[in-house]
Amino acid sequence: MMQLRQPILIVACAGLALGLSGCAAVLLGGAAGGARVAADARTTGSFVEDQAIEMKAGSALNREPGLAQGTRINVYSFNQQVLLTGQAHSEADHARVLELVRGIERVRLVRDYITVGPATGLGQRGRDTLMEAQVRTELVRLEDFDFTRVEIIGERGVIYLMGLLDEATGRRAAEAASRVRGVSRVVSLFEHPGAAQPPVKSQTPPVESIPEPAMEEAVTSPAPML
Repeated sequence: MMQLRQPILIVACAGLALGLSGCAAVLLGGAAGGARVAADARTTGSFVEDQAIEMKAGSALNREPGLAQGTRINVYSFNQQVLLTGQAHSEADHARVLELVRGIERVRLVRDYITVGPATGLGQRGRDTLMEAQVRTELVRLEDFDFTRVEIIGERGVIYLMGLLDEATGRRAAEAASRVRGVSRVVSLFEHPGAAQPPVKSQTPPVESIPEPAMEEAVTSPAPML
């Protein structure tokens, strides 16, 4: 069944009650200004777990008074594998966000794409939202392809793709996304049905951290895929 998931914006201002200046922006389940569409290949139980993980992450970050005003974090969970994007005000904020998210029950893996630096402005976020819509349009045009099975996340010109797809279908999606004007890079984070998954363990889950390059100029030729 198709489910339209609106992004939830939590402004983490726990520190204000204590007279502190910290106020971090946290978005759950969607990039700023964009909705997520998923006709899900996940089980109902897995889908519910992912929603719970996102809400727990938001709650944990909301209660953290030390996160600075310039920290802006996006949290996405798919099959209990969490993608973090956005900007941390400092290395200390970055480390604290990872620590909090890794401590959430049922998380299998944390994919860390947070960068340290100034938060993106409204103009860039608007461009990312438009880019997500354009990528979705490209996926709609593909033959024999269910675009609703793909989660599309745009951040600073980079497109992240999540979902449960076989390898060939996932590559088709990534190639289509790379053709959209303004996309500087496509990061394919698909899980392939039947492939081994990180087990849910009681200990702290691993972090997959791939540093992002500085923002690249918009390209008209197909963007590189990871």
